[in-house]
Amino acid sequence: KIGPLIRCFKRQSMNWKGNVGNQSVNEDAKVTKEFEIMINEASKIFGGLEICALDLVHDTDTDKFKILELNGTAIGLVKRHADEDMNMMRDLVISRMSKIYSKPLTTKTMTANGNGIEEKDNNDDNEIEKKEKENG
Repeated sequence: KIGPLIRCFKRQSMNWKGNVGNQSVNEDAKVTKEFEIMINEASKIFGGLEICALDLVHDTDTDKFKILELNGTAIGLVKRHADEDMNMMRDLVISRMSKIYSKPLTTKTMTANGNGIEEKDNNDDNEIEKKEKENG
């Protein structure tokens, strides 16, 4: 899961110890409603993880999937989707950072006058209009 994007992979190996690396075969699989619910609910447990992966195992006796583990951001990328996934991560981070840091910066000037210190907001567009009225 990367933001709203959910991918599903089926990984098989002839050796139960080698389901990653050179000993395994990895192929795209359909994202079922069940899988979608599992990843979304699992991510909510930890505050709504936007980048995570859920490892499942298929129980051949019951024909059901069991959750093995939830991985955080260290999800690993499948080579055939890596460029698209990295772009999704980039866009997700930029979007989040923009929301956090998009508040306009205000600058203030402090000047001393006969009555003490005057504080002026330099971003106030009405300040120009005020000055024009004062100067007639």
